[in-house]
Amino acid sequence: MLRFRRCLDMDESRASPLQSGEVQSILVIDDDLQVLKHVSRMLSSIGFTHVFQAGSISDALDIWAAHRREIELVVSDFVMPELTGDHLALRMIHEKSALKVLFISGNDPFTLDSAIPLQPGCNFLQKPFTIAQIRESLAGLSSSDNR
Repeated sequence: MLRFRRCLDMDESRASPLQSGEVQSILVIDDDLQVLKHVSRMLSSIGFTHVFQAGSISDALDIWAAHRREIELVVSDFVMPELTGDHLALRMIHEKSALKVLFISGNDPFTLDSAIPLQPGCNFLQKPFTIAQIRESLAGLSSSDNR
């Protein structure tokens, strides 16, 4: 069963997942290849050592099958052709309950029907976003059980 806690306000925790060493391998999933590459570059620039890139659900599942032990965080587009990001995340969380997930989308989070509660600025970022915004969201995720 999934447990959800509120995301920490940035005033409560300035810790970065990079500074604490909690997260090193990340899987980025987006069907827009330009967005996929841009987000991956952002994450590499803030210190993620292994950034796996998936341009489709099938690619994501293949990478997940091969690297699930080392992937600690997933950054996933929410709206994709084959499966929504929340349903993909639920499949992964079922296999690895400690997995952290950050959803990204050009859509307003309040218009999305999600199986996982979306919390803007915590487990959800609306595109476009800055490096500072993604860093803050990831720091909040690393300090909570939020998905």
